[in-house]
Amino acid sequence: MTGDGTWTAPGQAFWQKARRDTDWQSWAAPPRPGRGWRIFWRVVAVVVAVGLVAIFVASRWVVPYYAITPGTPLNVSQLISVPAGEAHAHRGGVILTDVTYERLTALGYLTYHFDADAQIVSAAEFTGGASSVAYEEEGVIDMWTAREAAVLVALRELGYHPRAVPVGVAVYATDPGAASDSLLAVGDVVTAIGSTRTPLFGPLVAAVASAPPGSSIRVTYHEFGTTRSLVKSLVVGEVERVGAGSAGAETCVRAGSKVGKAVHRDGRLERCLPFSGQQLYSDVNEPFRVTLAADGIGGPSAGLSFTLGLMEKLDAADLTGGLRVAATGTMANNGSVGAIGGISQKTIAVREAGANVFLVPPANAAVARAHAGPGLRIIAVDSIGQAVQALERLGGRLVPATATR
Repeated sequence: MTGDGTWTAPGQAFWQKARRDTDWQSWAAPPRPGRGWRIFWRVVAVVVAVGLVAIFVASRWVVPYYAITPGTPLNVSQLISVPAGEAHAHRGGVILTDVTYERLTALGYLTYHFDADAQIVSAAEFTGGASSVAYEEEGVIDMWTAREAAVLVALRELGYHPRAVPVGVAVYATDPGAASDSLLAVGDVVTAIGSTRTPLFGPLVAAVASAPPGSSIRVTYHEFGTTRSLVKSLVVGEVERVGAGSAGAETCVRAGSKVGKAVHRDGRLERCLPFSGQQLYSDVNEPFRVTLAADGIGGPSAGLSFTLGLMEKLDAADLTGGLRVAATGTMANNGSVGAIGGISQKTIAVREAGANVFLVPPANAAVARAHAGPGLRIIAVDSIGQAVQALERLGGRLVPATATR
């Protein structure tokens, strides 16, 4: 009996309730969402789709910037090959470090912007206005000259008597818009102007200066890394000063262009060819064959580390005194050390490699110290002689190889 006076069979209320709870429509078809929710999820889907498209485009949209990041430190000894009877093993060693660089996409720019160890620079600043192909070739030239200088200086320091013989002037950069600027490429090595051999800058400059602006001269050259002579004609231009003050620069332009102010030296109009060059030397009179494996390493900054690494390998004593010594800096044939780029990233790589000492050019020392941390000692050196003295003060010792014979 229910409260309203009706009679219900035993269990009937239970089954009626159960049937209502398990009604097919109540569990198989929940209430449909309202219009507001449908709009919300559509907006979410559009936003996600647009975001994915934006990421895709940003990952392929190349922007005019490069990211410079710390490279991988290498033990220089592993890159140097000398006759087995000349090599010596030591507890310490010389570390070479370079930087890695990457042309950025829009996505990469955003990523590296938040990387404290990375430096972002414009493409124009990074390559000096050269194309990517020309920039790579400049690095090959720099590395070749660094190797030749390193071997020459190291052998001299060890008491040998190698000599550097000039072999030509390599095209290092071309002057955009100058006469015949496309006829020679970066890396071509000029060996003669007309009938005049030009293994050095001096004879090359003199030969060009004797030709009237606008005239054609015959240039003999060979491609870098080859010996087959080629001949082409280049048009002699004239040097003009474009811009004023520190912002100005001298450039080689077509005769009569008058894009700037003509440059005269000793009362005579300065003539030119539409490129800047780098003097190349080849080492001769070496006591034995030395091979420096620098594939994949570009630029001149490995000069000091290659020099010290070769000296360490040929040294009967122990130049590094058991320390892990990192070094960076250009090396000239006279043993002087020059400034380099990317010192912040190189210092970070050296620090993380656990080096004890980092030898750097004086111009780079302040920045290197700012990134060194407490465990890495920075020593500024401007010559191979100063580098050796610094290592000897730290406990190293150099014995000329000729003294042990």
